[in-house]
Amino acid sequence: LLDGFLARDLTCGMAAHALTARTIYSIARDDVLPGSRFLGKIDRRQAPIGAIAVYASLTWAAVLLFLQGEQLENR
Repeated sequence: LLDGFLARDLTCGMAAHALTARTIYSIARDDVLPGSRFLGKIDRRQAPIGAIAVYASLTWAAVLLFLQGEQLENR
């Protein structure tokens, strides 16, 4: 049962990451966002590599800030 919840959560997280990266890419492709030149880059497989890199970096920064807050709270 726990494995099913873990698989569901992992799959949902991956889908949300892909959706957000593609949304950033499509907005950047229309030159609406600052840094649109980088965010609108795609690789040879048509993956929005610039948007994926920025979104992954922001996600990890949020995770690290959350973990830092947890450590400060538990002191």
